[in-house]
Amino acid sequence: MKHHTLIVLEGGASYTPHISLSRLAIFFPETEFVRINRDIILSMSKIDTFNAERAIIGKQIFSFSDLGKKQLLKNAPIAVHKVLSTRKKK
Repeated sequence: MKHHTLIVLEGGASYTPHISLSRLAIFFPETEFVRINRDIILSMSKIDTFNAERAIIGKQIFSFSDLGKKQLLKNAPIAVHKVLSTRKKK
C-alpha cells in the first residue's frame, strides 16, 4: 500500500482505509476539521486547547505547519468576552 492513513476515533478505535489523506480530506467539512500538517487532520470539536505552535487533544500534542496554523485560526471559534461593569449608575 502506497499511502498509510490511520483514522483514530474517540474511545481509541482505529481504521486504516486504502485512501490517501488528501483524498480523505475531501469528505470532511472544512468548518469542522482542520489539516494541521501534511500528516494530520483534526476535528475542531475535539481540540481542547491550542497555541501558536501546537494543538492539544487530551494528552496528545500535535504540531502545526505554517499553513495548518493559518487554517486553524481561520476556522477556530474564538470568543471575545466583554467584562461588564458592576458599578451602579447614578
